[in-house]
Amino acid sequence: MVKLTADLAAPVITHDSDRDSDRDSDRGSDCGSEIAISVTDNGPGVTDTIKDSLFEPFTTDRMHNGGLGLGLTITQQIIESHDGKLQFDTSSSGSCFSIYLPSLKSESNA
Repeated sequence: MVKLTADLAAPVITHDSDRDSDRDSDRGSDCGSEIAISVTDNGPGVTDTIKDSLFEPFTTDRMHNGGLGLGLTITQQIIESHDGKLQFDTSSSGSCFSIYLPSLKSESNA
């Protein structure tokens, strides 16, 4: 879980190191049948040109920083292999990526 959260946070941290106001935060919560983990920033948001294909392999706007566009694809595959889902919301004032995984309580009740 730490690795998945780090993979989600990495673009937030490396996106624009010149902006002192950019902050990221991690939050987790148990929503009964699932556990939610969110990573939020206050950067410029995901660009419209890649928003619809963000989870497809080799989709990136950070090629100039060494990005390959595989991190979110791999992260999504790992999360889905655990019956979870990865979602995001974005605007010009930041993005929020959320991981939803079934809780152990719901698995033991199945």
